Amino acid sequence: MSTTHSTRRGSIKPLIAGSFGNFVEWYDWGIFAVLATVFSTQIFHGESDFASLLQTFTTFAVGFAARPIGAVLLSPLGDRVGRKRLLSIAILMMSAGSLVLAITPTYEAIGVFSPIIFVLARIAQGISAGAEFQSGSSFVVEHAPANRRGLFGSITLFTCVLGTLGATATGVIVTQVFDPETLAAWGWRVPFLLGAVFGLVGLYLRTSAEETPTFQAVSERNEIVRSPIKEVFKSHKLTMLRIFAISSYTGAYYLWTVFLPTYAHLAAGLPLEQTLLGGTISLVIMAIAIPIFGGLSDKIGRKPLLLTHFFGIAILAYPLLWLLETPSFGLFLVVDIVGCLFVALTSATQATVYSEISHADIRNTVIGLPYSISAALIGGTMPLVATALLAAGNGINVAFIVIGLALFGGIVVIFMPEPKGRSLDITSSNPVVEPQLAQ
Repeated sequence: MSTTHSTRRGSIKPLIAGSFGNFVEWYDWGIFAVLATVFSTQIFHGESDFASLLQTFTTFAVGFAARPIGAVLLSPLGDRVGRKRLLSIAILMMSAGSLVLAITPTYEAIGVFSPIIFVLARIAQGISAGAEFQSGSSFVVEHAPANRRGLFGSITLFTCVLGTLGATATGVIVTQVFDPETLAAWGWRVPFLLGAVFGLVGLYLRTSAEETPTFQAVSERNEIVRSPIKEVFKSHKLTMLRIFAISSYTGAYYLWTVFLPTYAHLAAGLPLEQTLLGGTISLVIMAIAIPIFGGLSDKIGRKPLLLTHFFGIAILAYPLLWLLETPSFGLFLVVDIVGCLFVALTSATQATVYSEISHADIRNTVIGLPYSISAALIGGTMPLVATALLAAGNGINVAFIVIGLALFGGIVVIFMPEPKGRSLDITSSNPVVEPQLAQ
């Protein structure tokens, strides 16, 4: 029997511990984007508000660019010393980065050192994020009951959306509680301080959790890979391609869940309070849908959901974004909800699929490298690209980028075997632990 067939009761604590870090990570990244128009002029010294906003989203992208560094430096630790230890390191770095962002003096106070400190803090968070997702998702899925992997894996992405939702909701609250002058002066710092506190809570949860049975089994069988990166590039290139392609959906994810309120605010002139409220409503619906879709994948497989997402986005991206050019809150809400539901299809299956198509002895590394590179090149640059296109008067053209990415992901998934039911205990030196249940 596979070591991953944990009891449901025994899986709940690691489910919370592994998923909570995703909440913290995506809250921190989300609050940065949501309040970008507020603090950009405080930290960066642009010739106009648009210039400062571009500099802010460049910093956002720099944080994503640091993810592959984190994947290279930290992901192999998850395969060599365990998922649990790496998870504790990652969330501690993320929390420290949030604290620095919260207390960084303004450009007016310390000049160019203000954006430098901001950028360094984002790089530290990016390195942390380069280890967080794959470690947390592997930790949760490896603890999950075999017939509930889709549901349990979806919770890791549910908490990602919950983090983004928390960031959006916090944005709504602070814009209501503080007047514009107070918000711009210091109110925007409060959400970053809250992120630091969340990180400390996550650290406690993780230090008290147990290592996964899958990694314990790999360790007991003396199958720890000495150089996971070398092994991944030697024997697992196809797996990395598949993970990279599926991860390209982060472009649509960040466009819809993070940047769309800013896009509608700048493109159609909708008040920021309305777009943030609409974003919050859409994320609530998306958060509810993710575990439902995850449970559905346990019944019908992962591929049907992935294919519906990719080809649905390819068809609908342009008309949905075109509707945003009309300054209507109702239209914005419809566009946001529809896009978020399609994105939820891949969010629900992503973590489980990655664990099911990878070997246990190099799982952290083979997931971390392509996921982080894809997130950096695509997800991290999407707000920057969309802002630049808006500034040039061609905001709608971002739809063509999303369509191209969706077609790429969909084509790769078509030729990928259905991963549902595969053993999580397969390693490079022990390739047939038990029969695969699905091909």
